[in-house]
Amino acid sequence: LPLFLAIDEEGGTVARLGNHPAFGLPKIENMAEIGAKKDGERAYEVGTVIGSYLKEYGFNMDFAPDADVLTELGNRAIGSRSFGDDPELVAELSGQVAKGLREQGIMPVYKHFPGHGATAGDTHEGFAEADRTLEELKAAELIPFQAAAQSGAECIMAAHISLPQVIGDGTPASLSPVMLTEVLRGDLGFDGLIVTDALNMGAITEHYTAGE
Repeated sequence: LPLFLAIDEEGGTVARLGNHPAFGLPKIENMAEIGAKKDGERAYEVGTVIGSYLKEYGFNMDFAPDADVLTELGNRAIGSRSFGDDPELVAELSGQVAKGLREQGIMPVYKHFPGHGATAGDTHEGFAEADRTLEELKAAELIPFQAAAQSGAECIMAAHISLPQVIGDGTPASLSPVMLTEVLRGDLGFDGLIVTDALNMGAITEHYTAGE
């Protein structure tokens, strides 16, 4: 395996290079616009365009696509970064973005397992909880990640979301053997690489020391 050189480049509001004026790169719309049009061709094109310029700058991994299903109307962490509230559509369009990235030599990373679209809180700032059972997650938020696993996805990012109805306590999914081993590996059959969301986010730093 090569050294992974990764970046957050989803398009829309999260584009570290694309939104920096010094690079003069194509502006990509928010994924919500593509989802509203149910435009699989555009999703694939987005992956291709982003992948081509990331490759030019020496990257080989992108923390995209966003595979969150927007089931919580009060969600402010994801919002327009998501393709929408239809799990099957999110699965299809995130898969098209991943395909475009992959064809340009960029490893896609589906995020944010098990679904940041189900929370009202923002894990950048602190605690974020989803009041969902495993059955509810499997009927909505987990569908894009299951599709990714079945299609041979290389990498999935785990979020710092707490799911007390599934885990039994407030442990973030990113640190939970229940979510990562039993659900992601076991139930969804994912055998690729798991990465966590940033460990300097409030949901982690406010509850755990660096040593822990």
